[in-house]
Parts: sequence; structure tokens; C-alpha cells
Amino acid sequence: MKIIATYNIKGGVGKTANCVNLAYSCAKSGMNTLLWDLDSQGAASFYFNVKSEVRGGTKKLFKTKDIGELVKETNIEHLDLLPADFSYRHMDLYLDSGKKPKKQMNEFLGRFEKDYDVMFLGLSSQLFTGIGKRV
Repeated sequence: MKIIATYNIKGGVGKTANCVNLAYSCAKSGMNTLLWDLDSQGAASFYFNVKSEVRGGTKKLFKTKDIGELVKETNIEHLDLLPADFSYRHMDLYLDSGKKPKKQMNEFLGRFEKDYDVMFLGLSSQLFTGIGKRV
């Protein structure tokens, strides 16, 4: 599985629109695609009319073994969404509170490898500084 992150340290430059369009293009070409909306504002989730909430927030996200509980289908064939959650704004603190945050993130991302060809990470400018160095 390829993992592609769209990020920029500045807000309002089209990170989310770019990420959504790239994910859409991959899905339309037949690739099983997952878009993880890591922006707590939930703009990518809004694009696909998916409620921006992960029950239990960041903590449950990393503890859930069944990815089916997390992933939401979109109306685009081959394109699924891991919706935004307001708790993501503190994800870097959550990861740093445990041991080996990079390993924890990589293990989480690895859960999606068998189901998806490509995964897009739609990072907010704030979250990139905390999460980007862990991927």
C-alpha cells in the first residue's frame, strides 16, 4: 500500500481539495483507495457527506482492531473514508504519551494494507508538525 500525505505549513492553500481530488482519481482508475481526514475541521469528510466523528476519538482509533468499525464508504466506488474527529487536534500528544509513537502509527497504518492499494492522509497544517514526522 502506498501512503501519500498532502500537507503544507500554511492554511488555506488547498491541501484538502488536492487530497480529495487525488483520492478520487485513484479510485476512478480502479485502485482501492482510503482517504484519512486528519483535519479536525473535517472538510474532506464534508465533501463526502460523512459525519466527522470517530466514536471514542483518537484513543479508540488506535486500539480498534477491526478497521470496519472505523472506515466509512463513500458514494464513489473504490473510495472509502476514515472520517475526521475533533480529538485529532491532540493526536500528537496522545502518540507521545505512549512508547515508540512512530511504531504505533506504522502499526495502525499497516492494518489497512490488505484492503487498500493507496491511502491518502489529509493533514491539517497544525497536525502535520506533530504527525508528519511519525509517518
